[in-house]
Amino acid sequence: MPPTILADAIHGVTLSNGVLRIRLAKIVGDNKMEEAGTLLLPANQAGPIISQMANSLKEISDKVKEQQSETLAEEAVAAFEADDAIDTE
Repeated sequence: MPPTILADAIHGVTLSNGVLRIRLAKIVGDNKMEEAGTLLLPANQAGPIISQMANSLKEISDKVKEQQSETLAEEAVAAFEADDAIDTE
């Protein structure tokens, strides 16, 4: 199984010999940054890969916003119904 890397930040990006190197960092004790790993992308594929990542993140963000809206709507209805029930007592 390929390694899994948790990254909290991008520590640096370089391009050398047709390879884009994205150095990833993670937060360790006392908010210190430590190298987490390096993502290597062929330079000619970096644009499409990063574009696909951005599109995927936008889709996830849209879904989260939709779920939050649904939850807020359900909470508003429940609060209204609870308030209405108190008024009718």
